[in-house]
Amino acid sequence: MKKNFITSIKCLLAGVLFLSSYSVAMASHTVTATSTQTTYTAGASNTFNFKVNVTTNGTVEYVDNVLFTFPAGFTVTAANGLQPYSFCGGGKGNASFATNVAKWVSPGSPSGCGAFSSGSYDFTVIVNVPAGTTGPISVNVQTQGDGWPPPLTDAQVSNINLSFAQLIPCALNCPSNITVNLDPGACSQVINYNVATSGFCPGILTAGFQGQFAPAQVDAYQNDAVGPALATGQPPFANNYSTNFNSPTNSTLTLKSADFNVSPGPQLWYFNGVEWICNVATTVSFNWSYTTADGSPFWDRFVMLVGNANNNFSNNNFGNQVGNWQTISNNNGATTQSGTVNLSLQPGQRLALAAYTSDAFGGPATITISNFVSLGPPPVPVQTAGLPSGAEFPIGKTTNCFLLDYPGTVDDKTCCFDVTVLEYPNPVTQLVCNDLVYFSLDEDCSGVVGADDILEGGPYGCYNDYIVELDKTAPFGNGPWVP
Repeated sequence: MKKNFITSIKCLLAGVLFLSSYSVAMASHTVTATSTQTTYTAGASNTFNFKVNVTTNGTVEYVDNVLFTFPAGFTVTAANGLQPYSFCGGGKGNASFATNVAKWVSPGSPSGCGAFSSGSYDFTVIVNVPAGTTGPISVNVQTQGDGWPPPLTDAQVSNINLSFAQLIPCALNCPSNITVNLDPGACSQVINYNVATSGFCPGILTAGFQGQFAPAQVDAYQNDAVGPALATGQPPFANNYSTNFNSPTNSTLTLKSADFNVSPGPQLWYFNGVEWICNVATTVSFNWSYTTADGSPFWDRFVMLVGNANNNFSNNNFGNQVGNWQTISNNNGATTQSGTVNLSLQPGQRLALAAYTSDAFGGPATITISNFVSLGPPPVPVQTAGLPSGAEFPIGKTTNCFLLDYPGTVDDKTCCFDVTVLEYPNPVTQLVCNDLVYFSLDEDCSGVVGADDILEGGPYGCYNDYIVELDKTAPFGNGPWVP
């Protein structure tokens, strides 16, 4: 009956348009397709997320089919998304996949009863990418119209190609072994080298309230005639107003605003929340849910402050300073809300989350923070053996090793290389000394006499292998000898 009713409307509309003297644009559809992924990993299972936006033009035309075609040799293992509704049979179509194609097809199509009207549709396709795949790949996103109203046919097809670059795994790259030959008389050599990473080396991902975002003390402040602000670290009143982490996992955080009708509390303008100091550059994301018993989200809000040592929770806690905070919940929205927050923080910045109330009645608001994730900067290579770049390397072999450490994982990267310093080859073995040497002394009447000042001839090897002694008394040659 639903199909017949809609068909009747379409037929009537088509008839009216045919009989009128007005020119009407033929029905068509336009499509845009995007993906949050920009890369793929060879030799692994890859998840591709797509968003397809359908817009009709002129008389409404639905879209029958949505297909995702991957390169030959790729294998689709799963496909998830909106199951299309069929106006024809009253049932739902199913996502299906074969080899390298995932598709959503309306049952009975093509028959003028497409399932996708104007709107935005999310699809997920999981694909095994063959090992050895290199370079960028192209994925074709195709939609096909339902061919209604005539004379439009099912031949109207939109094709969009999305390109994905190859994701190169993270690697720690040491230089090749280094060998140097010393000059005559030299005993060491300054060596410079470079150890770097290549490929995709992500920062360290920490889930939950850990590390620098471990459970913080409660910051509770008030601005009213009752008394001064409470000290940092003291929970405000009864436990139902305290900031609560669900220890020991610390995966969620609960903030609750304060109103008189629940338990004793402040009169007006009260912030109850936590604050952390960020130690390293990081990105943070979390989900939040909000509900209030106050009848309106205007009076009790979920607020956030990204500040620093001079602009923080403690000096932004009065009622007339709520404008300094970012309101996350919608003041004009529903009494139950939810959302996601994503932000970047730099070292020294502070992140404060609080439940704010501007009244003392009506009932509290409860905010729950979950799926808190922080992504720190990529790790840097740490030397575990050998000498750093720019050091003087002695004669012989020095092994230098480095580590790229991902705490708590088995993804640590290591590499080593040797620096070999060779003494000057084939030095002379017979010593030839100058018979008369002149020295210029400094203002302290002293000077340094080295082997190079005494020996002549050569070439000699490392001067550390020679002992030079002087006889400062006459007659010369009788000693005592002084190094």
